[in-house]
Amino acid sequence: MNGILAAGFESFFRLIVTLFMFIFVVIICYIATVWIGNFQKNKIGKGNIEVIEIHRITNNKYLEIVRIGKKYYILSVSKDRMDKIDILEEDDINLPENTPANVNESFAQIFEKLKNRKHQQDKE
Repeated sequence: MNGILAAGFESFFRLIVTLFMFIFVVIICYIATVWIGNFQKNKIGKGNIEVIEIHRITNNKYLEIVRIGKKYYILSVSKDRMDKIDILEEDDINLPENTPANVNESFAQIFEKLKNRKHQQDKE
């Protein structure tokens, strides 16, 4: 009887240890992902090149509006090539409303806006 009880306790102990190890690994992965995401966001956001808008034409062909320095370019991008189509003036384009305040919104805030928009459409 003591052998069965000891074996059961040992199995339970292994389960608890395995569960804690799993939770520890998930937490470490989460922290690493957040850290890498913040690092990439800070690195990308401080350059002279910014993709303003992307429009897909076919599965692997896109038109992109890109700001390089103070000039805006429209590019044709495909799997193997990138071609400059034209240079745009800032007055010729409608800049998206992604101001720094909008970019730093949390997922919950964005989700709430979408949910409210959905309710508004359902009422109409």
